[in-house]
Amino acid sequence: MAVGYGMRGHVLWNFQTAWGTSVVASQQAVPIISEGIDWVYEDIEEASMYGRFHAPPAQNGMQRAEGDIAMEAHPAQMGELLRAAFGQVTTTSGTGIQTHVFEPRTTDWADRSALPPSTVEIHRDVGSAFQFFDLVANKLALNAANGQFVGVTASMIGAGYTRLAAGTPTFPADTPFKWDGASVSWNGGAVLDFRSLQWSFMNNLEAQYTLNYSSVPYRIKRTGFHQVDVSGTIVFAQHSYFDAFANKTQASLVANFVGDTPHVLRIDIPLLRLRSFKAAIAGPGVVEASFEGRAIYLSTSATNTRVTLVNTRTYY
Repeated sequence: MAVGYGMRGHVLWNFQTAWGTSVVASQQAVPIISEGIDWVYEDIEEASMYGRFHAPPAQNGMQRAEGDIAMEAHPAQMGELLRAAFGQVTTTSGTGIQTHVFEPRTTDWADRSALPPSTVEIHRDVGSAFQFFDLVANKLALNAANGQFVGVTASMIGAGYTRLAAGTPTFPADTPFKWDGASVSWNGGAVLDFRSLQWSFMNNLEAQYTLNYSSVPYRIKRTGFHQVDVSGTIVFAQHSYFDAFANKTQASLVANFVGDTPHVLRIDIPLLRLRSFKAAIAGPGVVEASFEGRAIYLSTSATNTRVTLVNTRTYY
């Protein structure tokens, strides 16, 4: 029996039109770095005593899918993860380009699911492929660091699983976004000293079970506010950022990544409130500072974050 190679595996993705109905047609191949989607099948341990020292038996418990999918920021395929996390997209067509704007939903997608569910096929190069469906994105993380490709990681929760014959992927030829195509502005002014930036888009979702015939989640719904956190490191060259933290100044943070024509990725935080700013000497070299902040809802923008993706993909 042959072992599987990760390099020969694949992930295929498509969005569902209804909860509980998986999709196997028109799936998009997502070139991943790693994946860890797992089918969790819990046990319920009996507490009953049976006149012996040995533990009582266990019974079948709750089931669900959960885990991460990580990829480099390919200009077209990262849109699958962005739509999964934000739950909606507005697309404008231009000459040879498509501009996709992702903002957080202001209403739930449906009663059973806060966000539009996805069907994700994962082939691990052994026999049939795993198919997970009713998957929604609980969290999306974007990471940009000097000398690296921009990274994207989606943390998923789901309610369906089966196995099926593996599909045939067609992978993109696009180049992922890199650090050297970036420009960053704080409060409208260009900043050249950022060393890394991380964005965390948290939906605060939870798999919810009910007293029905099924041991899988009946709903995946919100348990808290939509939250966007930003962190990073910056060369400590001036005191203005510490002053912004100390004075609790709220200002915009915009990062723009330009790739091969016509690809552009723009991450726009209309108002960022710094929660920490720590400059420290860590050795004889250049002094750096780490910071953390949280996006604040801006009423004039009607959002706390906006991600714009320009490519040639017609829709998500």
